[in-house]
Amino acid sequence: MPNLYQRNGIWYVVAYRDGRKVRTSTHERDREKALEHLNDGVTLSVLRDRFLALYSNRHTLHRYRLAFDHFIRVVGDKRLKDLREEDMISMVNHCRLTQHDPTVYGHWRALRCAFHWGRRWY
Repeated sequence: MPNLYQRNGIWYVVAYRDGRKVRTSTHERDREKALEHLNDGVTLSVLRDRFLALYSNRHTLHRYRLAFDHFIRVVGDKRLKDLREEDMISMVNHCRLTQHDPTVYGHWRALRCAFHWGRRWY
């Protein structure tokens, strides 16, 4: 079970994965906001906000935000642990009805990148 601890005013999550102690910063100074970073409460919108904070390029931010917003519109603001492969298939099928394949592929790539980071953080 992950736990929180505070160091230099920042809250961290500490958990054991494969027998090793793993510490991850929540980048939060408020304990209540840091609690959202524990596995059970992490939603797509929390991942989106944290992931978008990594980027400063306006074009990149716009592209990733569009992908997340479309995904959340199609499947809802689910908890990460509740996501299934079928959710991504639903999003791709929905996109193909209204958008060109390069746009659909761009959304898929953006979400794949975000989920890669999400696996590291959560």
